[in-house]
Amino acid sequence: MTLKEYIEEIIKYVEENIHEVMTADIISEKIGFSKFYLYRIFQTYTGLTLMEYVRKRKLNHALIDLKADQRIIDIALNYGYGSERAFSRAFVNEFGKSPSHFRNNEQEIESKLSVYDLSLPRKDWIEMVKDYLSKVKYDTLKEMTVISGIRIGAEPEDEIINLMMTFQKEKNIKVERSFGFDSPVDEETTNKGHRGYEFWLVIDEKDASIVEGTEFVIKQIPSYKYACLRITDPFENPMEKIPNAWKSLVAWIEENNVVCETNKDRNLDCLEEVIDVDGTTYMDIMIPLSKG
Repeated sequence: MTLKEYIEEIIKYVEENIHEVMTADIISEKIGFSKFYLYRIFQTYTGLTLMEYVRKRKLNHALIDLKADQRIIDIALNYGYGSERAFSRAFVNEFGKSPSHFRNNEQEIESKLSVYDLSLPRKDWIEMVKDYLSKVKYDTLKEMTVISGIRIGAEPEDEIINLMMTFQKEKNIKVERSFGFDSPVDEETTNKGHRGYEFWLVIDEKDASIVEGTEFVIKQIPSYKYACLRITDPFENPMEKIPNAWKSLVAWIEENNVVCETNKDRNLDCLEEVIDVDGTTYMDIMIPLSKG
């Protein structure tokens, strides 16, 4: 299947299991897709994280039940909320009003998502991004031993990166490279406005024991071939540049019918690597395609 067809399968699964407990792990297992890969690709296509979409669909279905005059507590429990209070809080965050408000007031109910055909950018898009996006290239990363750390919060990237870089300096660890990527979180965490971020420090295998007794873990990452795109000055306008880069990279994969042989690898990640070259900051984004 194409990446778009996988996303359509996810949308179908959400609709057919709207009353069930859904997590990134459960959905990725049912679809047969790495949850980390899934997180990035779904967001690139839709502009929403997977659990944001699940929350929106549950609440829109709940609107229908409110019109049918069901008790609010019954609706809350039916959609996986542990209490009427938690359900009402999520409802206000989504629609701006409490559930009881919509008993007798109209609210447009959104239909399920229709995934658009992502295609290579048009000429006006190319003019907009050409100054900061490179051409796509292939790169194979060798097998790596990494120190991995995760943080969940409103700004998890800065927290985990600063923590791990301080740890690296204190322990005088030689770091070859570093990578980061968004880490899926559950629906409750999403409702709080929190996100997850995982960060890797690539080290020599002989230094692996240094994480003993810490919150960090050692992971062995196999060699993979990646499709890569470079962003110039990614933090100059990160809310525009970084999403545009991911969209462009996924579009290139779709347009060129590139087969992602590794998207069922349960621990596979789409990576970001920040590097400095002669005083200029770049970010390389990478989508794994096959084993190296």
